[in-house]
Amino acid sequence: MVIPFLRNSPLCPHVLAPDQCLHWMTPFGLHHLDMLELHITASLIMRKWVVLVRVVKPKTLSNYGTGLLRFTQFCEALVVPESLQILAPEWLLSVFITMRGAGAIRGGMLRTWLLSLQLWHVVNGAPWHGAAHLKRALQDSKLVAPATSSCLKHALVTIAHLQALRHCLNLNDTFDASMFGTATVAFWCQCQLGKISVDSYFNPQIHATCSTPQRSGATASNVSFHSFWAPSTKTFPNGKEIRWIDSKCSCSMEWAFQNHWAINLHFPNIYLPLKQSLGPSPP
Repeated sequence: MVIPFLRNSPLCPHVLAPDQCLHWMTPFGLHHLDMLELHITASLIMRKWVVLVRVVKPKTLSNYGTGLLRFTQFCEALVVPESLQILAPEWLLSVFITMRGAGAIRGGMLRTWLLSLQLWHVVNGAPWHGAAHLKRALQDSKLVAPATSSCLKHALVTIAHLQALRHCLNLNDTFDASMFGTATVAFWCQCQLGKISVDSYFNPQIHATCSTPQRSGATASNVSFHSFWAPSTKTFPNGKEIRWIDSKCSCSMEWAFQNHWAINLHFPNIYLPLKQSLGPSPP
């Protein structure tokens, strides 16, 4: 999706939301680029910018694009010059949060907006002026967020839900076998998950493939255990070992994993499409 812009500006081209932090420039950013080119080549500078931005996941960058757009629209409405936008003083950031966020946007989204502006400043080589005043404005804005800005907590998922899911699936089907394997990993091996499915395409830097390291064996009490390496999660971006023991029940993670492996082994990119966890896996 291409996010619309309020006015035509050569510094802010129409690009996809995840690309805005990289491609939207400012007069300060251009001056900073000219200064750097006195010492190193433009290709090295661009490589640094790409690395800074690409370490953020595409879904997060898409949310960052929203924050950057909202801030730009806010500054245009108040006729704030571009030179002041990238060197955003703390008072301007605080007014932006209290005027555009307080009473309308949940606290987590406000924080995402500020993180997008901070990354934009980093890419443009500008100092970030987020200190005590901005922190107080963010906290106060969270307190007046409407109840409709966030969802109520759902009831806990129990083994009965997992059994009902198994009853409704054909575990000889490639898709159903993958989904049940994913659900059992989420149930037995993770906690505080936001989602248990991916949002987009297969990414070997995030998703575990058939070549990912695995371990298996038996405990001292002769209970089977197994594990595989997840290349990246939200709380462990450098990877995390996902471990479990065989519960011997109809919803055993061990059985579900081995069934998924057997049914889908003929696919080149076999993996469990598990969404990054929002909390750690149990020991």
